[in-house]
Amino acid sequence: WFSVKVNSGKKDLKGKLINSIVVNNNVLSDGELVADTTNLREWFPIGNEDYAFEGEFDGNGQQIKGLYYNRPEFSYAGLFGHTLNSAKIYDITLSYSYIRANEYVAGIVGAASNTKITNCINNSVIYGSSSVGGVVGSAANNSVSITYCKNRNTIYGKHHVGGIVGNNYADIS
Repeated sequence: WFSVKVNSGKKDLKGKLINSIVVNNNVLSDGELVADTTNLREWFPIGNEDYAFEGEFDGNGQQIKGLYYNRPEFSYAGLFGHTLNSAKIYDITLSYSYIRANEYVAGIVGAASNTKITNCINNSVIYGSSSVGGVVGSAANNSVSITYCKNRNTIYGKHHVGGIVGNNYADIS
């Protein structure tokens, strides 16, 4: 629901998780994507190139598990695909998920600009070509703040790849 609203133009939503969410079970097996993905529900990132997320998302210390996104021809992928204009994302863990895209790929935010990201953890496998990170794929400018975030899984990419941020122009503490 949240993703559909933002990706349809309602960019400034505020949301708070009350409970952890399991989108799919058994997305990964021994740290790799399972062989049979036919029964996996596909995730569509919150915010995209046309409609970036500009609101506030409070993960409330909860986990989102089992996201599956496998579109290597597309960009802007993660729990959030694209954020800007004072977006805030905090207190969320992404676990046991698989995200694969071309550019701007991460567990939490694919591409961030003028965004505050605090206390977020990626424990998912991330694949991409360029600007690939555990927490943020690309932090576009100094107005991005990434604080108390962690990556606890494997990140694969060719250019601008990092555990926390793939392509960084931001302040990280």
